[in-house]
Amino acid sequence: MDTSGTKKKALAAVILFLVSGGLRIAADRSFAFASFYTANIYSVLAGTIGRFSGLFPFALSELLLVLLIIGTGFMLVKCWLGIRRNTRGLSLPGQFLRFLAHAVPNLLLGFSVILLIYMLNCGINYHAGTFSAQAGIETGNHEKEELEDLCRFLVNKINDTAAIGSRHPEEDRETGMDLSTRDEWRTESRAAMIRLGAEYPLLSGYYPLPKPLLFSRLLSVQQVTGIYSPFTIEAIYNREIPDYNLPHTLCHELSHLRGYMHEDEANFISYLACIGSPMQAFRYSGYLTAFVYAGNALAKQNRKLYNELHGQLCTAAQSDLAANNAFWSRFDGEIAEVHEKVNDAYLKSNGQSEGVASYNRFVELMLAYYY
Repeated sequence: MDTSGTKKKALAAVILFLVSGGLRIAADRSFAFASFYTANIYSVLAGTIGRFSGLFPFALSELLLVLLIIGTGFMLVKCWLGIRRNTRGLSLPGQFLRFLAHAVPNLLLGFSVILLIYMLNCGINYHAGTFSAQAGIETGNHEKEELEDLCRFLVNKINDTAAIGSRHPEEDRETGMDLSTRDEWRTESRAAMIRLGAEYPLLSGYYPLPKPLLFSRLLSVQQVTGIYSPFTIEAIYNREIPDYNLPHTLCHELSHLRGYMHEDEANFISYLACIGSPMQAFRYSGYLTAFVYAGNALAKQNRKLYNELHGQLCTAAQSDLAANNAFWSRFDGEIAEVHEKVNDAYLKSNGQSEGVASYNRFVELMLAYYY
């Protein structure tokens, strides 16, 4: 066993861990550093790595994950067989200790590289300036009547933009909506973000096409509609989700590519992109998704009015919401619960003190924008 090589790998892993930790501490303690990095360095990475990843018609991160799993397994097997071959006179526990001494530094080095890439392409951005603050959209305390007015506004907009013949999510993905329509939505999501970038220069820049995850069931069982891959700077969506939610999801994930990592901000940016689209399906998706959040907030303070407004939704919208609930209820269970707890801890560790409850700030941003 090459002990010098193993020591070098262990040392490299320690150095990379320290660099990642230093960047995290600097971002956490210096708002100016995080904001400068996101605006001037991450934006360059997004424009270069994002463009390269965009050359592939599939989710590059999904392929890399598969290769990582296979490569790690191959490395461990090869390492174990080499230890067994070169230490035949040693006891099995002794061989296992040799195996750990050789394999662990390799694993730590690989993990430290992944951690550094995450920090450079995502982690620092959590501590940078928010879109709402930079765009001058100030949230504050709102009267309950204002939330009621917002919900009435959303109901009217939903009914005005409701698609005819909405397809339910439980239908066959291959025989339901024409896949060319979803391709049009992918193209429009990029166009919608580019148009929004013309209005808000903070959002200007390169946008790749969002990509469907081949193994989307992995997201469905976690009740996740889409993800941002910091390792390849890709916007990835769950191709199993209900159609009405797709346009909003596409724009939501694309907004992360501009360095706005907070989920409430991404929801709000997506809302602005969707309602500003000339495509009816996008406006419908933006308004209906917004009503889900605003309606939940209203139901907590005035259930009777919420039921009344929900009853005013057109048949297509009510059908879409019912089908959406039916779709996600199929995946209720321990996996979804564990993912929510992990996501809650992840958000809190990145400066979102309310965890998954921070998604509710989306309503505050809509109220500020509406008024």
